[in-house]
Amino acid sequence: MGKEPTARTDPEGYLANRNFSRRLAKCPRTGLPVSYADFGDPDGVHVLYLLPSGCSRWLATIQDPLAKRYGIRLIAIDRPGVGAIPMVPLKDRIRSSCEMMVSVIEDLGIKLAHMIATSGGVYYALYLLLHHPEAFISSLNPPPFLYLVAPWSPLLPASHPDYYSSAFTWLPDKLIETSHLTVPHVMKVANTAYSAWVSSSEAVGSTWSYAKSLWSGQVPTPQRERQANSIPAPLPDTPSLSAGQAGNENVEQESDVESYGEASFQYFSRLWKSYPAVFTDVIQAYFMAENNGGVGQEHLLCLNRGPENTGHEWLENSVADLARVLADAQSTGRRRNEDDGLPIPRPLNVHIWWGWEDGMVPRQGQLWFNKVIQSHPKKLRVEVHNVPDGDHGDLMMRPEGVHVLYSLIRHQGQSTIKKEKEADL
Repeated sequence: MGKEPTARTDPEGYLANRNFSRRLAKCPRTGLPVSYADFGDPDGVHVLYLLPSGCSRWLATIQDPLAKRYGIRLIAIDRPGVGAIPMVPLKDRIRSSCEMMVSVIEDLGIKLAHMIATSGGVYYALYLLLHHPEAFISSLNPPPFLYLVAPWSPLLPASHPDYYSSAFTWLPDKLIETSHLTVPHVMKVANTAYSAWVSSSEAVGSTWSYAKSLWSGQVPTPQRERQANSIPAPLPDTPSLSAGQAGNENVEQESDVESYGEASFQYFSRLWKSYPAVFTDVIQAYFMAENNGGVGQEHLLCLNRGPENTGHEWLENSVADLARVLADAQSTGRRRNEDDGLPIPRPLNVHIWWGWEDGMVPRQGQLWFNKVIQSHPKKLRVEVHNVPDGDHGDLMMRPEGVHVLYSLIRHQGQSTIKKEKEADL
């Protein structure tokens, strides 16, 4: 009997595994077929992987070897207009997507303690917490753990006190809506527009690398791509810095693999050797071979170009609503639908990763996003992990991001009751 195919030796054979192309024939909530991937360690900790705006399960498959080693089972679900899922009206996109996610989770017979959301996946993470607590092991008491990796930060209007310029405000709706076909052209326009704002093209990066970040949120920029068989070095020890006033449990720190276990890092570091280019080429080819028209809708949502508000007010209101919902779920004798500023017994634990060289969400947008998420410190306990040389697409490809993230999940296990951090995860 021959050896099992691997991502290195036989990418096509490796990706032919049915776990990467599973199907729920008919979602009981929407009546639509749902395509998804269920991979990693089948007996591991269940984690819902909320895809970036590329929203194809194929973009998550590169995580399979790592997830297996960490004892993590990843479920990545296509969204409308991608894979086997038909398109839905833009106004229904977030609701329908989340209904399909919950139906897949129920069909698998599992409950969740963890969600990873990359880039535009933050819209769906917040909606699930607000409207589908039944998907989680203990509902919202305690709530699941939420990990946001380079989350999308909605653009701010020029009248906003934290406003910053963005290339994306120049892009017409029709170009965005068809971006699954025209991404290279979109980014040429973005680069040209952005040059009116800044004198250096380094803020944008090369057209193609920037386009791939918009497309998938997962592909590292070429100028920092690892050479074959290279291993990223851990960052030096950095003390945690308080992110808020006294009594605020939010923490901001430079992401540090050593603080999450030097022995663990040494054991797993070889897993960050670069994949051969043919593997990522095959993944992108499979993505393009399937239905992917829904990607344009994702970009319209991110840029607040749809019939419903999905801009900065949406994020502010969603976080405020979540604080109230958490208070309702955990407290008795409280006035419902009110955040009274009092602590709750089991706050939502949120980890956020940022790359300071992110060309999609610049530092000003990151700081504003942090401020919004940290605006209810008694209900949401936030820890920010900063990667100074990271970008929008590489944090799930390097130890300062994915090693720390998977170490946290492995340590916590299939439980929503927070465990104290050990010396060596």
